[in-house]
Amino acid sequence: MYKIKAFIKRQPHLSYEQFVEHYENWHAPWGYPTFCAQYVRRYIRHYVKHPDNAPEFPFDVMTEFWFNSEQDFHAWCKYKDDHDLSTDLLNDELSFFDLHNAWVVPFESIEETRSCPEQRPTPGLLRGEQHV
Repeated sequence: MYKIKAFIKRQPHLSYEQFVEHYENWHAPWGYPTFCAQYVRRYIRHYVKHPDNAPEFPFDVMTEFWFNSEQDFHAWCKYKDDHDLSTDLLNDELSFFDLHNAWVVPFESIEETRSCPEQRPTPGLLRGEQHV
């Protein structure tokens, strides 16, 4: 599984609520079917829960794009570059993303598929130590 995670801060003129509202009610519903449907396996937005009286995090949302392979990711990039609507998508992103405070990071994910054992092994046994 190949993933891209984008850590994005909102534009300073927007409240957190305005940012989430625009992302969920305009950007994601328009952008996903336009650009992602045939290449992206999952499109997930994780919004930061800002605790009261705590400093703000450097981002407001962590957005994940899941691909079956790195090749699918590159095909998606080419698809976006080949379509005129990519300008519209970027213009929309510029209206509410602070792209100077955004980080896009690729990840290779390995998911544990085994069920958890009822009894945890002794830590030394995991390292190959002899149990006496």
